[in-house]
Amino acid sequence: MSSFAKTMLLYVVGLPVFVTVMLVLTDVFRGRDLVLVSYVPNLSGIATGGIIAGFVMHNVKKLREGDA
Repeated sequence: MSSFAKTMLLYVVGLPVFVTVMLVLTDVFRGRDLVLVSYVPNLSGIATGGIIAGFVMHNVKKLREGDA
């Protein structure tokens, strides 16, 4: 798998899932009712931001490897 694919996979899938799981666990500990559909906007919004962050981080990694 290429470096670009690994970076994008982490930021587009891994980060949103991790943050959404943390939000669900927070609501469970607070004793709120769980409606999983209400977490879809959070998941999709963070995934959208992850596209930008993943692209930026990939370019940062490329620049660091070029300086070495």
